[in-house]
Formats: sequence, structure tokens, C-alpha cells
Amino acid sequence: MCLSSQEQSFDNCLESWISAIESSKDHQSYPKAIEYYTSAIQSLDLNQPVVLLNLTHERGNVYLKMLDFNNAIQDFSFILNHPQVSREQKIEALWGRNKAYLAIGKIREFQEDCNQLDKLE
Repeated sequence: MCLSSQEQSFDNCLESWISAIESSKDHQSYPKAIEYYTSAIQSLDLNQPVVLLNLTHERGNVYLKMLDFNNAIQDFSFILNHPQVSREQKIEALWGRNKAYLAIGKIREFQEDCNQLDKLE
């Protein structure tokens, strides 16, 4: 039986996602985890925003662990600017971005995110 391209795409996404989760358990494998998360994101069907936002959030957290704060900010900002972001996803992304802003000394941006969090929580 042949899989449709959409099913094949989701299978590729799922395979990469599982590999990313496994790789993100060991700090020496964080770069590989980023590759797997990126591959999973790229293989997604555009009609899967919940999966896209979850993958991007997980990748952002790995960037935080790697101390790659600029890429973490990029991922969390993508989530925050997505038109289909849920309240919970927004709160989690704000927390992640807040950690990155604080780590690189962007106090004004940190405070702005704190204000947004206050309004959401």
C-alpha cells in the first residue's frame, strides 16, 4: 500500500520528532536534536498549526539549554506571532523568551514580556 504524500510527510515528521526527543536527553546531542526538530518542522503539512507550534516550542527549549538565546528568542517569537496560537502556548512561549531575554541582558524586552504574562495569567 502506498502512502499519500500527506501521510508520508506526517510519518517523516513523526520519525524526526521522536529522534529529536531522544537526542534532546543528552546535552552532547543537542545540535542533532535541533536538526531533527528542524527536519520535523520542514516536513509538516501547513494545516497542522498545533503540531508546528509544539515542535517550535520544543526546539526553542533545546536552544535555551544550548545557551543559543537568539535562536530561542526567534522560535518563541514565531509562536507568539502565530495567528492560531492558544493562550497556553502563548504563556509558555513568553516564559521561554523571557528566560532568553534575561540571559542576554535585554531587560526592557524582559519587562515587556513580564507585563504580557501578567495580563494572560
